[in-house]
Amino acid sequence: MDYHPNRMRQLISIDPFLFTTYQDIQNHFQQEEAALHVLFKHFVETEPILRNAYQHLTDS
Repeated sequence: MDYHPNRMRQLISIDPFLFTTYQDIQNHFQQEEAALHVLFKHFVETEPILRNAYQHLTDS
């Protein structure tokens, strides 16, 4: 599974938990791209339901 920033933005707009987590990570890193990538690596790749959402709900 490949990381795509636009797909991550789309996913966090759908999921309130991911959005809140993204905001916390972004406050720490102060970089949107880094926060999105950390969120992808630690949540989307490891959680089957989030992986499924990333693959199907954000399909362009």
